[in-house]
Amino acid sequence: MAALRAGRQRSFERAGSGHPLLEYFKLHGAPGEGRSFLELVTWNEEFARSAIERRRRRNRDQASAEMEKRMVGVFHELLSLSIYKRVPVPILGKFCEEYRFSNAFTSVFTRHSGIFYMSLKGGIRTAMLREAYKGDELVDRDPLLEIKDKFVEMLEEGHQQRAEQLRIRGEMIQKDMELMAARNKESNQHEQIQYYENSHC
Repeated sequence: MAALRAGRQRSFERAGSGHPLLEYFKLHGAPGEGRSFLELVTWNEEFARSAIERRRRRNRDQASAEMEKRMVGVFHELLSLSIYKRVPVPILGKFCEEYRFSNAFTSVFTRHSGIFYMSLKGGIRTAMLREAYKGDELVDRDPLLEIKDKFVEMLEEGHQQRAEQLRIRGEMIQKDMELMAARNKESNQHEQIQYYENSHC
């Protein structure tokens, strides 16, 4: 195992030979095994400042026109891939770290209202593609939605049949109870008549 790690360390060094990071860091462990890490072996204040400046520059770039176009393109593609062409904003927020978007990414939907529409229905902010809807209806419905609608229709039909069966059964039980009550009433009247006749004999 030690020989394997040493070999990977040499491979890392060969792959990054000439890279400035090799002057300041040393690789420990085996990459891909979940135990590898970089050890700081030399401190260089100038290099650290340049790294911080690069990070600040990246953060400033998030407000650039190029980043704006990238955000619009990525969110347009994500919404296009969804069946309903709409996705709750909290779910879209999970892609921010992956695509290096700022936490204020939701403003892109209001700035580009010709492309996106922000719905607040049900108290949940949902981003929608305007081009995918005509009023409240999807322009190009996914075939899976047709299958879903037919499945829901079958369920509704089954519920209606079950409700009708229960209604008929309830009516039959009610009629049987009324019939039994009528028979009991006749029987009681007959018994009262017999008792009256016997008591006057």
